Amino acid sequence: MAFFPDGNTLVTGNFSGAAALWDLTDLHQVRDHAVRRACATTRGGLTRDEWDRFIPGLTYQDTGSTGEVR
Repeated sequence: MAFFPDGNTLVTGNFSGAAALWDLTDLHQVRDHAVRRACATTRGGLTRDEWDRFIPGLTYQDTGSTGEVR
């Protein structure tokens, strides 16, 4: 297993000699913009109850209908 210098590509191999390339670009986008992606996915943010269920341990943030944390 090794990362390409761009940080977006991972190559893995096995003992039979097979190799696979993994494009991690989307994963980096999710990680780097997690709040924006979550709000866009929920179409307007989470209610307080949804926040407590899906994001326990973090203080509730009102995302409103714009999908942006206020």
